[in-house]
Amino acid sequence: MGKVVFWLAVLGAFFLVARAVSLIQRRDAAHRRDSEAGPRALEMDRCAHCGVHFPREDAVRAGGSTYCSEEHRRAASR
Repeated sequence: MGKVVFWLAVLGAFFLVARAVSLIQRRDAAHRRDSEAGPRALEMDRCAHCGVHFPREDAVRAGGSTYCSEEHRRAASR
């Protein structure tokens, strides 16, 4: 009876290790897929002066409005 319990424990440990390895491989594959997916879409804003859409990180903000350049911000304030 002791041999049966021993082999069941060995078999259970084998399946636990196999499952852990499988989960790690799946996580790594998902990480690789995400990193190879390419750039994500940029968040865009619209210039209050000319209406052109541009990346939000390039925005010039003034008085609650968003502009595509400092020149358009000055032109709108005139």
